[in-house]
Amino acid sequence: MTHARRPPHRAALVALAALALSAGAVATRAATTPTETVTEVKVERVRPRPAKLATLRFLKANRDFIRSRYDVTRDHPVAASGGATAVDPRFLAYQRLLAGVLGARDTVARDDDAARSREYLARVGELADLETQLDRMERLLAAQRERLGVVQADFTGHPLTELIVVASGDPGADAPARLSVALETGDTLVTALDDAQRAVLARGGAVELWRGFVEPRAQVLDLALGGGAWPDASHGYLSLDPPRDRITVVRFDLGAAHPAAGIGGVRASVWLHDTRLPRSDG
Repeated sequence: MTHARRPPHRAALVALAALALSAGAVATRAATTPTETVTEVKVERVRPRPAKLATLRFLKANRDFIRSRYDVTRDHPVAASGGATAVDPRFLAYQRLLAGVLGARDTVARDDDAARSREYLARVGELADLETQLDRMERLLAAQRERLGVVQADFTGHPLTELIVVASGDPGADAPARLSVALETGDTLVTALDDAQRAVLARGGAVELWRGFVEPRAQVLDLALGGGAWPDASHGYLSLDPPRDRITVVRFDLGAAHPAAGIGGVRASVWLHDTRLPRSDG
């Protein structure tokens, strides 16, 4: 558990970005802005187990006592407010949508009965009536599509929960040859550290390991270091709960990592990325 590293100098960041682009490496800035709150998290050697739910042993053991207490209960009048609360306007809108659906169904049923009862078109004017009926059905279908779109927008929305995994810190000559991150979905992301990325870490920059959309729920990341002086069994687990519609940044600090210490030398930090532009008071 350590505090976040101080942001590098502006000139060093410009030189770092030029070096990363020329070598084809993806580097991101690991330092946080003043509006971001950094939370230190722990990398564990053993995968955490979910907590078990509490049982009902106490209620079963004291069943007779609880029933006896229910027998002596009496109703007691209490003062309570009977004022009405405000109704969610969406519920009223759903009632109007349902009424529109029922009205459209009745209209289509009447038109269907009229079409089946019509044996033949005796006059040319009936062709115009049939065209008007088809136009009315087309308008009803268009209105139905709009109602379905309203319901879908309320219940589905546009999920934007995103996760960014970066690595920073200079491990020196004991740097691992590759870093892999296993997600809850079963995907394993392997990043081989080349000379350009090692230079980025040595200059105080960060290397982006992965960026993508994730589910807004509690999950566990599996970090593995291997290659070079590192054994392939160096695994660590990180628990996090990314909030909905926010960007969560996870940074692994390799500055204190050493093969002798194993995965315990790797430090991690988690914070929420603020996408709002800074307001200028001038």
